[in-house]
Amino acid sequence: MNYKFLILLAFTLSATGVIFSQVKIGDNPTTINPNSVLEIESGTQGVLMPRLQLSASANPAPLSAHIAGMTIYNTATAADVTPGFYYNDGTKWVKFAQNFITLNGLSYTPTNEIKLGGVLVQPTTIAASNTNTLALTGLSPGNAATDEIVTIDPTTGVLKKAPVSSLLKEKQMVFVSANGQTQFPTPFPITDIDKINVYRNGARIGATVVNPGTIALEAGVVCVAGDEIRIVQFN
Repeated sequence: MNYKFLILLAFTLSATGVIFSQVKIGDNPTTINPNSVLEIESGTQGVLMPRLQLSASANPAPLSAHIAGMTIYNTATAADVTPGFYYNDGTKWVKFAQNFITLNGLSYTPTNEIKLGGVLVQPTTIAASNTNTLALTGLSPGNAATDEIVTIDPTTGVLKKAPVSSLLKEKQMVFVSANGQTQFPTPFPITDIDKINVYRNGARIGATVVNPGTIALEAGVVCVAGDEIRIVQFN
């Protein structure tokens, strides 16, 4: 055995290992990106990834264990997995991001941002609590003459709008009293006696509730024939 030949062969093999520590497959095999350990180049063909049948994202099968960085194409529809590319993060299979749409008050920007602001396409409920409250800040000053207010249905919680003037609805009724009259009807059903002002011949007097549609003049006040009783009620 020629020992010089063996030494030369060993040197050649070791040099070959260094030269081919990077691998390129496809076109231009002698030109490889210096930062890649494996480069695949082709203008007419693609890379066909291993096609496996996953059973669930938490199950590594058909692998024996979860291996971070493992990439495959799943062909099965099972549990929480569907066909598509998956990678393994070391604890589970994760599907590559896919195109999606936004609905019901959300919008999607070209820069991959999801923002609040859009058209509701179904009844929507936001559940708040004494701890998890809902607040709006930075609102512009309003105009009581033209703006509308937000109201809440006491049964369903549905938001509605109403003109500001609806909160300040006022109605008056004027009566020419009979002699000895002390009771008079009101413009609206009575919900709060403090929303009713009563005037006798222009002077304000007190009143009490007889029933939801009737008031009585304050104790000691008795009309004489021809007295003017003006009732002003806010609803």
